[in-house]
Amino acid sequence: MVLPGELLHVGYAAAVRTYLLQHFSSITIIAFEEKVFPGAMEEVVILLAEKGGGTKHLNICRLANLVDLEQGPERVLRGAVRATTEPGQRWISALFYGETISRALNVIERAKYRPLGEFGRVDIGVVTGANDFFVLNKERIAQHKLPFSVLIPAISKAVHVAGARFTINDWSAISESQAPAYLVVIDKAALYGPAERYVNLGVTLGLPSRYKCRMREPWYRVPYVRKPELFLTYMSHIAPRLVVNEAGATHTNTIHGVFLSDPLLAEPLAAAFLNSATLLSCELEGRSYGGGVLKLEPGEAVRVLIPKLTPRVREQLTLNLSKIDGLVRAGQIEDASLLVDRIVLGKKFARAELEEVRSVLSSLRARRMSRSRTS
Repeated sequence: MVLPGELLHVGYAAAVRTYLLQHFSSITIIAFEEKVFPGAMEEVVILLAEKGGGTKHLNICRLANLVDLEQGPERVLRGAVRATTEPGQRWISALFYGETISRALNVIERAKYRPLGEFGRVDIGVVTGANDFFVLNKERIAQHKLPFSVLIPAISKAVHVAGARFTINDWSAISESQAPAYLVVIDKAALYGPAERYVNLGVTLGLPSRYKCRMREPWYRVPYVRKPELFLTYMSHIAPRLVVNEAGATHTNTIHGVFLSDPLLAEPLAAAFLNSATLLSCELEGRSYGGGVLKLEPGEAVRVLIPKLTPRVREQLTLNLSKIDGLVRAGQIEDASLLVDRIVLGKKFARAELEEVRSVLSSLRARRMSRSRTS
């Protein structure tokens, strides 16, 4: 069978991996470095499986492209790497020769990383049901004469959070550019004057019959409007980021919110998130989509591993947050990551061990991003 490459590593494919291990005695997966189907961005693998219960052999072959298949079965299978047959385990490790990924994961284990979910919860943003109506720029606010008492600063696009901090100046720049930067929040007590006329406009546009709108009472009251301590960019090209919400803005469902048990951890967490081991954890937990996009759903984000924040580490990360923020804004993710690595891991692990973590991260990222290139 030809299957999506996500079979090897994503959490939602665990049931398929378990089924294969239970129903086939021998399994071989052939994975490709390059895209197989011209014009399609999906990574694919070839599944070869022999009937019989309880898998005894699980092998994964790495090939550059379809041309390598012309070598014949014997030469192709000669380079296969044995993978684990334990139920629930990912098979991505077999894409790395030797014990490379095992050693990289061992660094994370020895560093006593903790899941992000232990620091707080990750949730989606506001679902308005009609962003054009509920998320406005200054021009439309002036047009409808809406009072600021029914408006809340909001982020409506992930591109608006460019660094590791989202400041009031960042939000002001978005607002002045006439991009949508305000969420309309009207309750019954405010339903008079311009606000009432605006709600009536929504009725004229047929908004009460839209699915999300008709599921709430009243239809114009957007629920679950919150201001998280951190934003999480969950659709990423190079790497996802945690961003400190210094502006106190709310957000739509184009970006996740992280609500911390201890709000004082926001700054060190935003900086710590960029260390290589955490970014490797993101690659392993997230979903890889066509075009090389890495997506983290809330249930996956809470499993991403975060370094231990000792008092010394917290202090150093907080002191360096502005520098890290500047590097990220300048597109220098690698430099920011190296800086964070030195703070979080530099005194605990040898340079060779850190390089192994970075190597595995780079390899997984390159595999994912290779699908953004045309065939």
